[in-house]
Amino acid sequence: MSKPKYHGKYKNQEDLPNITGNHYENLMNMYSVVNGDKGFRFFNIITSVKLPTLDKSVYRLYKVRGPMPWTKVSHEIYGTQHLWWLICLSNNIFNPTTPPKVGATLRVINPQDALDIVEEIFKQF
Repeated sequence: MSKPKYHGKYKNQEDLPNITGNHYENLMNMYSVVNGDKGFRFFNIITSVKLPTLDKSVYRLYKVRGPMPWTKVSHEIYGTQHLWWLICLSNNIFNPTTPPKVGATLRVINPQDALDIVEEIFKQF
């Protein structure tokens, strides 16, 4: 197997499909390795993402009404499944493979503030 080669951000990869700026993948550095005749790409998922200091007025509460993954919660709040990571970040959720509990109250960023805050987060990288 070859030594991992650094490629930068997903959004800088010309041979991959274009994704919008608010996707979690755009926060991660991408690497590739070659093993025999096969090539593999992977992300550095250890990247530390932090919310900027925010006023309490940018948050509201959301109650989980039924069993659903984080992507569904994101879609219900923001109209897109791609901001699931912002909800997890706002609630100190470190394992997004575990769905939120039914009846849980989550602290979420108001939809009208979310994209400005995402832009601030991306400035960290």
